[in-house]
Amino acid sequence: YSQNKISLLLSDNIVSLGSNRMMKLRLSTIPRKIRIGAAQCRGFHATRPTCAIYDSICDLVGKTPVVKINNLAPDGVDLYAKLEYFNPLASVKDRLALGIIEDAEAKGLLKPGQTVVEASSGNTGIALAMVCAAKGYPFVC
Repeated sequence: YSQNKISLLLSDNIVSLGSNRMMKLRLSTIPRKIRIGAAQCRGFHATRPTCAIYDSICDLVGKTPVVKINNLAPDGVDLYAKLEYFNPLASVKDRLALGIIEDAEAKGLLKPGQTVVEASSGNTGIALAMVCAAKGYPFVC
């Protein structure tokens, strides 16, 4: 992929790398070419960044891209970097939280309207707050 594409995406508020604030996304601010491209991209591709529209923030959990780092490692060594900032909450424990909630739902231990209580105010608590908000469960931390 080209650096120009990333800059274009950033300037149109589609992707926010390293930002801790939420941005409002107005469809009218997105160039038509990008809107069409976003509708056509599905899943991951080994040679270019992906784009898609998801129904829930939980759908983004576990789709962390990995990129080969060229020209940094010695000859004969392949170096890869996991881009945690593409996760919904950066490097917070979103996979763990989603797994806990989905496991409890599947086992019938958590039903709609029930409140989830977590004793942690750390990364697990933050991630559980996100998952519970997305799934409509009241959450106490």
